[in-house]
Amino acid sequence: MSPYLAASGAAGIAGLGILLVHLPRRLVRIDLEREYPAEVEIRFALGLFAVGTVTFFLGVALHAASEERLLMLAGVEMTLAAVIFYDARFLVVPDLCNVLLAATAIIGPLALPFREAVFGAALCGGLLGAVAWVWRRSTGEDGLGFGDIKLAAALGALLGLEPGLWMVTGAAAGGVIFGALGRFTDRKGHTIEAETPEPKLIAFGAALALVGGGIVLWIKR
Repeated sequence: MSPYLAASGAAGIAGLGILLVHLPRRLVRIDLEREYPAEVEIRFALGLFAVGTVTFFLGVALHAASEERLLMLAGVEMTLAAVIFYDARFLVVPDLCNVLLAATAIIGPLALPFREAVFGAALCGGLLGAVAWVWRRSTGEDGLGFGDIKLAAALGALLGLEPGLWMVTGAAAGGVIFGALGRFTDRKGHTIEAETPEPKLIAFGAALALVGGGIVLWIKR
């Protein structure tokens, strides 16, 4: 790998990290009225840079793909790491992340044939959309955020039909396990006379990003 390519790759990873840290701050600050300390932001930025760098240079060392393809893969993994941070901490999936993933799915070395990408997006996004609609009709409450549905559609376009279905299945299984563990913990921590605790919200977008990121690494090498 040439020094120029290494330098440009590092600059691209750093630039994407800055973008993912700073642009969604408006959503967190204004829309959610939340704030987090500067040291958290610094650790977040360094973590994103570490994810991108490890993904890129590990792939180069293993000769798994071209440098251009690995740079795009590093960007995808950084974007998914940002989704995990924002959804786990604030229960929100920034539109910026969904747009970046969708763009990668249709443009560049990781893109699938257009028809396959459309089918993958329709399956994953439509499946979660149907679940959200049924839950809303049955309970009168929102069970899935629209950001989760858009994330599933973007990842479905990137992965395709079968891997996208595995992603949704794996994330759903993880959500069920997390919810069951949460209820078990609450039950142990409350007496019979205590009020029934409110159900915990599950960061399903983070689960999608975690499972989807693993599948992307496996099939996009």
